[in-house]
Amino acid sequence: MSEERERMTTDAGRLVGDNQNSLRVGPRDPIVFEEFLPVTEKEEHMKDCFGTIYPDLEHFQFGRPMIGKVFQIRVDSLGSGHRDRKLDIDEAAWRDCRRCEDFGNCYEFSNAKLQMQLVLREL
Repeated sequence: MSEERERMTTDAGRLVGDNQNSLRVGPRDPIVFEEFLPVTEKEEHMKDCFGTIYPDLEHFQFGRPMIGKVFQIRVDSLGSGHRDRKLDIDEAAWRDCRRCEDFGNCYEFSNAKLQMQLVLREL
């Protein structure tokens, strides 16, 4: 007597080629992706500062400092079209950032976020 094995299929009905090497909670449960696994201590630290090298421009207000991990800016209105602009750089924070093993990704993300905030200001 031939045994017919139960075959795994996708929602569209296509056969799944390899269902033996995926992380699952139960035999027929969906695949568990890394993003849903518990956060490690390193990732917890990364969440606090990742992508915050520059200040968040979305919350700009005259006379209030905008603070990023490394850069701080302040723009004060001095009346009719005149502004006083100030940029402060925390060099110790910059050195800390450069030592971080995820600096490259953080720096790229910070730059991308800054560019998108600048675009949004122009819309």
